Amino acid sequence: MTDLEILVVAVGLAMDAFAVSLAAAAAGFTAGRRATFRLSFHFGLFQGIMPVLGWSLGLSVAQYIARYDHWVAFRP
Repeated sequence: MTDLEILVVAVGLAMDAFAVSLAAAAAGFTAGRRATFRLSFHFGLFQGIMPVLGWSLGLSVAQYIARYDHWVAFRP
């Protein structure tokens, strides 16, 4: 993965977390310090796990779709 690709993924995940945290604050779910910490901790945890899980899942199914991948997306 290039630095640009990593940056694009990071910005996308940050915008997702920002939108959900704004909605949670508007709904009143962040009333105290403990609730704010729990919300931010869980966002960080899951936003860090999701790309790693997707990458490892992609590696595990790559051998099954290798015969058909050139029909889905043309490689340069």
